[in-house]
Amino acid sequence: MRSGYTTGACAAAGVKAALLFEVGKNWQTVTLTALDGTELTIPVKTVARTEAGICAEVVKFSGDDPDITDGVSVFTTVRHVAGGAMTF
Repeated sequence: MRSGYTTGACAAAGVKAALLFEVGKNWQTVTLTALDGTELTIPVKTVARTEAGICAEVVKFSGDDPDITDGVSVFTTVRHVAGGAMTF
């Protein structure tokens, strides 16, 4: 069976893609390590700079045991705020 990735993993991938985009690196596919140590390679559909910040879209893939969120777009926005902290 093919494994998918969680909604949280999609959100984390979107944040990483946005930060990669910001520094001019390849953002189309990101690699994350799940809590159990599994390496996840997650494709990113889009990243764009907007008035709100850098927005990314990841389409959720539930694997061979799909749930209701399979195929749903997960959006994240990263922006810098005063003092150098980031918000997600």
